Amino acid sequence: MLLQAIRRKNRKGLSIVISYVLLIAVSITVSILVYQFLKTYVPKDTVTCADGTSLLVNDISCSSSTLSVTVTNSGRFGINGYYIHVSTSPSQQLAAIDLSGKIKSGGASYGGSVAFSNTENSLSPGSTQVSTFDVTGMGMNFYTVEITPTRQEVIDNVKRFATCSDAKTTWKDTVTCS
Repeated sequence: MLLQAIRRKNRKGLSIVISYVLLIAVSITVSILVYQFLKTYVPKDTVTCADGTSLLVNDISCSSSTLSVTVTNSGRFGINGYYIHVSTSPSQQLAAIDLSGKIKSGGASYGGSVAFSNTENSLSPGSTQVSTFDVTGMGMNFYTVEITPTRQEVIDNVKRFATCSDAKTTWKDTVTCS
C-alpha cells in the first residue's frame, strides 16, 4: 500500500513536469510561427532614390505667419515632394518640427511629407515650386530648415515611396518672421 502511494506521487510529479515541458514547447512553436508570419511584412530591401536626385532650396522667407519655401529640381529625375523640418531654437542641433501638416499652398500633406500633386514625380528637372506654410504660434525665428526630397520609384513593377536622404538640404541661415 505504501509502495502504491509513492508510485502515485511519482506519477503526479512526472505529469506536472511533462505539462511544463509541453507548455514551453508549444510557446516556442507559436513564437516561431508568428516570427515567420511577421517576417513577410518587412521589406527585404530599402527603397532608395536614383543617383542624380537633387532639390535646391532657392529661398526661404517669412512674413507675418507665413513661411515661404522656393525649391528647384536641380537633379536628373522628377521629384514627388519633400519632407520639411525646422528648428525654432539656436541650441537645437536637429530640426525636428515637422511643417508638412501646416502647408497652405504649393502642395498637400502626404504621410508626413509635402506632395506637389497627385501625379507621381511631378516636379520635373529644372522646374521651380513655391510652397507656403502657416507658422502661427511657432515663434518668430527659424534657425535650421531641413528639406529631404521624395520620389515614387518603380521596383519590380510596383510603385514605392522613396525618401532621398542622400539629397537632404539644410538651410542654416536664420529666417525671421516679421
